[in-house]
Amino acid sequence: FRNKSGYKFSFENSIYVEFKNMGMGIGNLLLKELIKKSSKNKNIKTIIAVIGNNSTQSIKIHKKNGFKKIGILKKIGFKNNKWIDSIFLQKRSLPLLGRISRGPARAQPFAPLETLFAVLSSPHGQLAR
Repeated sequence: FRNKSGYKFSFENSIYVEFKNMGMGIGNLLLKELIKKSSKNKNIKTIIAVIGNNSTQSIKIHKKNGFKKIGILKKIGFKNNKWIDSIFLQKRSLPLLGRISRGPARAQPFAPLETLFAVLSSPHGQLAR
């Protein structure tokens, strides 16, 4: 989330779906998988979503998956020749109390593209186990 030691247990997620593939549930599937993987990593306690341009669909998907809106930075970005807001949402992936790994937190790449295709081609949008 931020490159300072005090934030080493917080990570920002970024999921981008190509415009032609929007509305197919891909973003939701990717976010669910990200949350699942994050919950198994002792170094991830909080996931932050920073959503620009007031993307109502992205906000809806994040809220559906347990993220809470925590704030707005007004007119903080400039895109397509206009000022845009950044909306912050947060999800605690694990309880904040308890054992914390002392090693450095390292973000891992999400899932290979093959995994996404496996999810999309399965009958119920889930990976075969």
